[in-house]
Amino acid sequence: MKKNSYIILSSLCLIYFTILIYLSFNTIVVNDLLIGILELITIPFVILLLFMFFLSVKKWYLDKFQLKSTNYFSIIILTITLLLLIISTKANI
Repeated sequence: MKKNSYIILSSLCLIYFTILIYLSFNTIVVNDLLIGILELITIPFVILLLFMFFLSVKKWYLDKFQLKSTNYFSIIILTITLLLLIISTKANI
């Protein structure tokens, strides 16, 4: 994968889960078809999130923990996404 793809995929996961939480907070009427599609996409996004996190940590380790590495920024974004998911799960959102 290219270096920027980690940041792009991490940001995509963050945006997707933020939209899901936003939809659960507000009383927006969403079509049943859209809800079904979102349910089907959520599981691959969770798997992608975990896979990307471990892959980024591994690559950051191989980069000798450089703070200017794209893997470091990807880890920051993925950690924020994971914390967002944990908080939303604990708060029953």
